[in-house]
Amino acid sequence: MDQLGKNQTLELNAAHPLVVNLNALRKKDQKAAGLVARQLLDNVMVESGIPFNIQAGTERQYTLLNNYLDLLVNNDDVETEASRKTIDLDGGALN
Repeated sequence: MDQLGKNQTLELNAAHPLVVNLNALRKKDQKAAGLVARQLLDNVMVESGIPFNIQAGTERQYTLLNNYLDLLVNNDDVETEASRKTIDLDGGALN
């Protein structure tokens, strides 16, 4: 538990496409950008082994998935990188 009490720093690469797109989303929809940013933090905490409220994190994942699916289903003009690729469970692209 002492390890969790130490100051920890999250460093982000401002040029990373995820951060660039998150910033663009923030300018259009702060609520959606906040949800994505929180999910990004959840992912970092899971990967780092830092305890967090997994139930709230899972609820955010479902909200993000639902919003994304809603966007794809209700907007014929939307084509994203994710919609052009099929991802296997290990994270590798299948096509």
